[in-house]
Amino acid sequence: MHALHPRDQFILDRLVHAYISACLEWPLEEASMKKPAGKGGL
Repeated sequence: MHALHPRDQFILDRLVHAYISACLEWPLEEASMKKPAGKGGL
């Protein structure tokens, strides 16, 4: 495995960060949107 150029490494880091953020934030946003609707009862 060869080292990436700093620019490529930066882009890769940004993509990974964006992907992880999306995977973590979307379920939390859906849960927070659904929670008030189901708050009244089961």
